[in-house]
Amino acid sequence: MKLISYLSLLLALTFFLSFSVSAQQENRWVFIGQNTDGTLFYLDQNSRQVLGNRIRAWDKNIFRDGSYKINLVEWKCNEKRYFFIDMTNYTPTGSFIRKDKSTEWLVVVPDSVSESMYKAVCGNSSERNSKAVSKNKKIAQIIVRKANLRVEPSINSNIIQQANLGEQFSLADEQPTNGWYQIITGTNENAWIHGNNIKFVETSNKSNTKKQKVKRQN
Repeated sequence: MKLISYLSLLLALTFFLSFSVSAQQENRWVFIGQNTDGTLFYLDQNSRQVLGNRIRAWDKNIFRDGSYKINLVEWKCNEKRYFFIDMTNYTPTGSFIRKDKSTEWLVVVPDSVSESMYKAVCGNSSERNSKAVSKNKKIAQIIVRKANLRVEPSINSNIIQQANLGEQFSLADEQPTNGWYQIITGTNENAWIHGNNIKFVETSNKSNTKKQKVKRQN
């Protein structure tokens, strides 16, 4: 009798644990929206990973025929852009079809599913960054004759423009990424400059709109 009771308890516990794990896996996918062709979009709310000024998260697209695609997407929240790092396609039964690769950063389109996904991933981070910049008193000032402002924090990245000695820029983020700092240009665009090209100066003028800059590596 004790053996039967023990086996019954063990079976019930196994069922409960299996159901609990299954429920957690299902609950991680949050419905975001549906586009005009009937594709459903979901976000894995447990996968959100903050990497400096960017956020990575997994999402899922379920098509009308039941096939689906799982994507690892990187978001530049303050620029409203995103990039597909990995895209894996599956049949309705879950069999692997193929992997796709993205070749460029995409812009979040207003009133679209991409904007809904952007809001779900980034939340108010863009707004918080904006407020942080307005309160930030630390300014980056160029200390070299010419400094390159780049799209990405890399010496191999495209150059947006060049900055001259003495020019100043507000910092989008005071924390460096591999020695690079993200600044705000005169056209309110974000750019990257290496820390060797700048020095930091303090300002108490909150209304100062003049931009400052960072240190160097061309």
